Amino acid sequence: MTSSAGHRGVSYKEITEDGYGDAFARDARATPTRRGVRVDGDCPRCAGQMSYPLVDKVFRSPSPLGTQVPTTDPNVVAILCTCPEDHPDQPDGEKGCGAYWNITLSAT
Repeated sequence: MTSSAGHRGVSYKEITEDGYGDAFARDARATPTRRGVRVDGDCPRCAGQMSYPLVDKVFRSPSPLGTQVPTTDPNVVAILCTCPEDHPDQPDGEKGCGAYWNITLSAT
């Protein structure tokens, strides 16, 4: 496996920190796709290069009558580290270092 430039081989751990979202957003690039947006950037924890698809155009079946769907801010999205690097203690079938964070998408 090829290693990303600057990648830190931290152990897999499902973790977040307050600064992860800002650190990721500082240099991330958003590219419109046919089904939404692809966000490319470096994980703020392990510095692995990653590409994260944010799909917003999918077929959705109607909710059963009486079902209430909680509303959320569609501009705030959760991101998980999906770098292709190997990390110590990484569970089988998982990608990334386990870090996660939220970012806010805007039209600018």
